[in-house]
Amino acid sequence: MNESAQGYLSEVFISHQGEGPWLGRRQLFIRLAGCSRGCRFCDTPLARNPSPEHWRLYAIPASSRFRRLPNPISIHRLVTILRPMLAGHGPIHSVTLTGGEPLEQPGFTYAIGIALKKNSKETQLMLETNGLCDTIEQYNTKAFDFISLDFKLESATGQKASWRQYQSVLQSYSQKQGCVKVVVMPVTTPSEITIAARLAFRCKPGWAFIIQPATGPAWKHPARSKRLDALSCAALAVHPRTRLIPQMHRLLGLA
Repeated sequence: MNESAQGYLSEVFISHQGEGPWLGRRQLFIRLAGCSRGCRFCDTPLARNPSPEHWRLYAIPASSRFRRLPNPISIHRLVTILRPMLAGHGPIHSVTLTGGEPLEQPGFTYAIGIALKKNSKETQLMLETNGLCDTIEQYNTKAFDFISLDFKLESATGQKASWRQYQSVLQSYSQKQGCVKVVVMPVTTPSEITIAARLAFRCKPGWAFIIQPATGPAWKHPARSKRLDALSCAALAVHPRTRLIPQMHRLLGLA
């Protein structure tokens, strides 16, 4: 591991996981900078910038106060900052590397994972990725204990889904723990969900398949509630580990 390796961050904070099977877990989040996608439902637009001048450190949990620290940052400097956060602010279940898109900085992401494991072998690491980076197979992701892979549906993003890429990426992962997540909009169809769920089950039958209603649209309308049930039924028909989970951190007002 090269501790002098540098990369760009957006923010670092402690909160609770609001999505997927690790929902409710108290985690330290490392949000890397940069994402080339322009998803309609993106809730972290500030993280799209690949090379911001500064990043935000929320050193105290549940506080709105932060320090601005300069980018890029080295692995050595980052671990020095993270160590007291992991040790001095209450129990932490795991660390999540998210974005932006972490694997648009693949070497830096990999180095963070290795450094955290070296610091504490008991630290559980989660990687949140869209799986669309061409360089993903060039880097070892074994440092991560849990993979959360977002399938980007055309109905949600306005961009054609990359099913072959998703298949290749899923087959490259060795993790026993993980999930495939799909953000759905009111216009998402059962047939689209069926394609995604069938591919996820074929490649990773032990992983959960998470249907996540996009935050923003009002889903309480009877017609839209019926649509969510139809999407869930379509997925369950081909993937028995399907779950419907909204963004709970948004409902609770957490970071």
